[in-house]
Amino acid sequence: MREFAKAVQELARNDQLTRQVLRAKLVETADATLAQAKVSMAALARAWLIEHPNQARAILAKLVELPLASDGEHPVTAALNVLRGLYAGSSRELPPVAHIDLGRHWREAIDAEDRRKALNAFEWATLFKLRVALRNGSVHLAKREESLAGVSSALSLLCNIVMAWNAEGMQAALNRIRADGQDLRRIAPTNVEGINLRGTLDFAVEKYAERILPSTASVASRLAGARTAGKSG
Repeated sequence: MREFAKAVQELARNDQLTRQVLRAKLVETADATLAQAKVSMAALARAWLIEHPNQARAILAKLVELPLASDGEHPVTAALNVLRGLYAGSSRELPPVAHIDLGRHWREAIDAEDRRKALNAFEWATLFKLRVALRNGSVHLAKREESLAGVSSALSLLCNIVMAWNAEGMQAALNRIRADGQDLRRIAPTNVEGINLRGTLDFAVEKYAERILPSTASVASRLAGARTAGKSG
């Protein structure tokens, strides 16, 4: 619309045009404007984002440090690998890269001759594609060895908690049943129907730290001794 307005303004200021020629020029300008493809709000938003890459770049600079992985080849992990190398070299231009499908709406901007803007588009496209991939689970945090060990220990602890809780409750119920002269057979404290597996467990770890981690007792005693020596000195 701004271009159309400027064209009409130039025609109106041209005193050398006759009324008939001016009318013909106005019709020609209007026809040319109407023939142009309508620009969507999404396209305008992408154009604005390409001109303002700092937010996406700051987020991606942190994301490339995470162990994000996928099952098999994925355009997001491929794009993150490209960005990881560019950020390491402090590059501000997107070099020619193999085709990475980050969405058809971004393809023209990524292939543009201006490689700085191409990098801006590549970053925003990667960020939006990553958002979708994390939501559908096609990209996830890779579990490292220490993470797997922590999950295994937590699951073992949770199983023990469930069995201990069930055993205590079942023993109380069994005592009441036996008091009435009845008995039960073949019961086990492994059912989970009455357990809220989505709840939150809070432990007063500080009360049992010495039993859970015996080494902490010696460390605490040494620290206490050091504080005492410092006060006396």
